[in-house]
Amino acid sequence: MFQLAALALPNGSIDAFINDGHEISHQVLLPGLAVTATKTAATVLDDGFGVKATLKGGGHTVTTSAEGEAKLVVFKRGTRITVTAAGYAPASFRRP
Repeated sequence: MFQLAALALPNGSIDAFINDGHEISHQVLLPGLAVTATKTAATVLDDGFGVKATLKGGGHTVTTSAEGEAKLVVFKRGTRITVTAAGYAPASFRRP
């Protein structure tokens, strides 16, 4: 018999517990980020709201504004950019 229990926490994450009959496993699920990018800028959102995040790639680091907006001029075209923010699962994209 399998059992699953999940708790939604105030920070937006979910604590999930799975009992497979042999052991109990625990997993923390973090909310995801939505990233839209043009040739010159990126916007990082959570459910339509801007998120303060860090963008890293190609040896460069950029921080978004409180509205989730950042210029991409320091990144070369095609660079894989990783987006991180406290309490969120990381996301990545390539600069257009």
